[in-house]
Amino acid sequence: MTKSKQYHLNYKIISVGETRIPIIECDVNSSGTSLNIELASFMDKGGKDFTQDMIDYIVSLDAFSSATNGHVIYSANEYDMVEIFSPPARASFWNGIGYTDIPLQDFIDILNEWKAFLNSIPFQHTLSNQ
Repeated sequence: MTKSKQYHLNYKIISVGETRIPIIECDVNSSGTSLNIELASFMDKGGKDFTQDMIDYIVSLDAFSSATNGHVIYSANEYDMVEIFSPPARASFWNGIGYTDIPLQDFIDILNEWKAFLNSIPFQHTLSNQ
């Protein structure tokens, strides 16, 4: 999960009673602001199937070899979104005051790491069937 760590994302499981919930926590900077919270918020409600569908959809946009201008993709919670642009191929997340851009390949790698984390959980959890 090296790409996720590079973007200050940490995958964990919390328990609330009998319920197990996969979450994404973000590191904070020296002023206490969460780093890449918009990226974590976008991803953390999507299970492995939803995440794979998103990866497939992003790849189908062909943003690495053709121009893509602000193609909007909504997250599983339907409130967060990412916009895909190219060239250069990038994912843009609104952070409340402006956009945070990351290279599109990094975003795809992070989605794959989240999916791998979800697949590694040996028990039922809140995202098991999503």
